[in-house]
Amino acid sequence: MPFSTILAAIDGGEQTAQVLDQALRLAEGNPIATLHLVCVLDTLPVTAAGMGGSADLTLEVQDARARQTLREGLAHLARAGRSGHAHVVVGAQAPAIIAEAERLGCDILVLGHRHMSLWRQMFGQSTCADVLEQAPCPLLIVTERTGEAPHSS
Repeated sequence: MPFSTILAAIDGGEQTAQVLDQALRLAEGNPIATLHLVCVLDTLPVTAAGMGGSADLTLEVQDARARQTLREGLAHLARAGRSGHAHVVVGAQAPAIIAEAERLGCDILVLGHRHMSLWRQMFGQSTCADVLEQAPCPLLIVTERTGEAPHSS
């Protein structure tokens, strides 16, 4: 079954290239397939602690990073001979991705999954788990360990 509307949720992390590569594979051989890239500006407080700081990242800084991530994603697609559409959405990660997939009428959604520590798991599900529960279309999950996409639902 060829997919005609493919949404890749990217965040600029280590898995971004693998997520984009999986989206490109899904579009192979289908010249009318449309690739959409989405990057979410999360409404939860974000800190730069992991980047050597501790200050909250403003929405403006998050927006600039999201737009840069999308520019790099579109360049990745262009190097593979494809074009795509970039979308910045604001909200909590999982609901924003789900809403964008619904709005675009996606046939499949591609996103990465980072294996969370037990400590982080205790404070709530991962974005991937939340999307899996409510996805409006099939979901292809790229795992952190392999860069492969062994899971789909």
